[in-house]
Amino acid sequence: MTDDNRRANVALEWKRVEAARREVALLVGGRLWEAVVSRAYYGMFHAARAMAFSEGLESRTHAGLVHLLSLHLVQTGRFPAEMVRILNQTQRLREDADDEPAVVFDEQAALEASERLERFRDEAEKFLSGWLQG
Repeated sequence: MTDDNRRANVALEWKRVEAARREVALLVGGRLWEAVVSRAYYGMFHAARAMAFSEGLESRTHAGLVHLLSLHLVQTGRFPAEMVRILNQTQRLREDADDEPAVVFDEQAALEASERLERFRDEAEKFLSGWLQG
């Protein structure tokens, strides 16, 4: 992956992060709690992909992405382990929100997912300083 490709991929993923944040806000306003949880996870997922791309890393699966982050960013001390745990936790919630009709999320759970997105995004933005165009 060339540096230009890495930059382009980081920028595209970051646009998706910001779109997910806007979608989460709209879904909170509409009181669509399961959808909030799902979109919050995907915002985090795209931030994680942006970080991986900045390192020249690519994964085909969600689990593979978590593994790459853990191995290359957390174990090297460049990204907080807590953030990867939050990503994993939110992925499990997203699976319930999208795939398990019997699981119902309330406002509190949705707002917590939204807050996790903001925390993850902020940490990812710090990691990506120099990659994101202001």
